[in-house]
Amino acid sequence: MFVLFSLGILLSVETIQVLTLRGSFDIDDIILNMLGAVIGFFLSKIRVKG
Repeated sequence: MFVLFSLGILLSVETIQVLTLRGSFDIDDIILNMLGAVIGFFLSKIRVKG
């Protein structure tokens, strides 16, 4: 559920960047931001348990 929610947010941000001409739609941004979100999610789960 978290991954789908994060992906939706990231796709929205990238789309808004294109529509407002403030940036470009870059798949690298999506991949790296998803990686960071997943790492942060798992680190928060470890910290909550510990």
